[in-house]
Amino acid sequence: MAAKAEICSILEWDSTFFGVTIARVNPNRLDEQTALQVMDWCREKQVRCLYFLADSADVATLRLAEKNGFYLTDIRVTYARSTNGLEARLTMDPGVRPAFPEDIPALRSISSSSYRDSRFYYDGHFPRETCDRMYATWIEKSLSGYAQAVLVHGPAGQPEGFVTCATTPPDAQGKIDLVGVSDKARGRGIGQILVMESLYWFAAQGITTVQVVTQGRNIPAQRLYQKCGFLTSEVGFWYHCWFG
Repeated sequence: MAAKAEICSILEWDSTFFGVTIARVNPNRLDEQTALQVMDWCREKQVRCLYFLADSADVATLRLAEKNGFYLTDIRVTYARSTNGLEARLTMDPGVRPAFPEDIPALRSISSSSYRDSRFYYDGHFPRETCDRMYATWIEKSLSGYAQAVLVHGPAGQPEGFVTCATTPPDAQGKIDLVGVSDKARGRGIGQILVMESLYWFAAQGITTVQVVTQGRNIPAQRLYQKCGFLTSEVGFWYHCWFG
């Protein structure tokens, strides 16, 4: 008989990076018994911060989350689109290329100021500069294997924007984790060019479905993905709970 899955999981990377024990609730719905189990588990593991991605359609879950000290930090909007009709191309848009190691300083700079709408900034407990550094670290690690490809727009060492491309086994869906454009390059359509080039990249890998996630408060990002043919596929609510 398979072992029973734990009600929550410790997030090792988040815990190490932020310097406190961070965990996540595994199911996306709560009932009275499950909520008690979650709280008991966190006390036993001495969890400091708990993430919960709740099913936004289940009213009982949302009320129980708030009753037990969770507060809303983000509306998570998932977009998806098919790559059908996108023929693999041998050449990219002339302004787009794979990222090089010499791009890392500029990519870190773009990343550190591109995600201020995320739940980590809205949580209120994570220092702003630490959140900046988290996203700068994320894009650097994307070049080291977190992503299967990082495409950038701009000359070597001076990229103006980027998009990361990853696949999610076992279903082999495509996933865009990060899209960023420098402040001075915004308004020129670079984000749309990069997202479309990522779709061609996924098509060349035989990936038929691509997903991207953004925040409900991030209207510009939502409009970008809609322009690129993405449709909303799921909405969830991110809650955080702090202990002690």
